[in-house]
Amino acid sequence: MECKINPKTIDRKGILSLLKHDKFGNIECVDCNLKVRMIKKIRCSDCPFVSCSGERKTAKNYFAIGVACGVKFRQYGIDPNGRLGKVQLFYLLYHPELNWYLPDGSEIHHFNKENWNDHKWNLILCKTGAEHKTIEAEQTKYKKMLNEQSYIHLR
Repeated sequence: MECKINPKTIDRKGILSLLKHDKFGNIECVDCNLKVRMIKKIRCSDCPFVSCSGERKTAKNYFAIGVACGVKFRQYGIDPNGRLGKVQLFYLLYHPELNWYLPDGSEIHHFNKENWNDHKWNLILCKTGAEHKTIEAEQTKYKKMLNEQSYIHLR
């Protein structure tokens, strides 16, 4: 997804101030499963993210965003109508060298397949949707191979 954000208007510290921190300074929003929390009605009262049930077009395919930046981000340079997803926001916060730009057609893969877990170690930028599918297929194949080897050793 091409993020059309003007890097000159972004206030990184302001964005970080919107996010909930624990007593150790860790950002709790990083691994918040907001979709589940909204269903259970236990969402933080000051949550800056909004639910997005619609789909967004990128290059040749569609994907569900799920959770996007809400209007609270506007004051720090993020357009809530641009529907920047939570995962894209965290990826861009982790990698300031990208200057708030993600190439058109790029997708972010969650290494452990937990889509709510947006820790830095868990996010992989894929240049295309095909690359994303290849990574997922290889992970599935590797996991299956490990399970088969474990089964053989247990016999």
